[in-house]
Amino acid sequence: LWRDNLLVDAQNRWIYTVDVGASRCDWPVFDFVRLVGSLLVSIETEKQSNIWEQLVDVYRRENPLDDFPKAHEIKLIHEASTAISIG
Repeated sequence: LWRDNLLVDAQNRWIYTVDVGASRCDWPVFDFVRLVGSLLVSIETEKQSNIWEQLVDVYRRENPLDDFPKAHEIKLIHEASTAISIG
């Protein structure tokens, strides 16, 4: 799931997911990393850490999964996947 797959209204509320047919089942962490990483691409790197932590806290409260990593681990997954996709 990437930000370009989300159709939102004028108040930035989600109304539809585009191209659902191209989606696949992954570990929820990968979906979270792809979505948040694509949303944060325009934000300065030094400001991103706090945002990752806040979003992980919200996600864990709403979706309590035992194996959902901590914010610093999620950020590492994002950095590693970005490096692999560039290479």
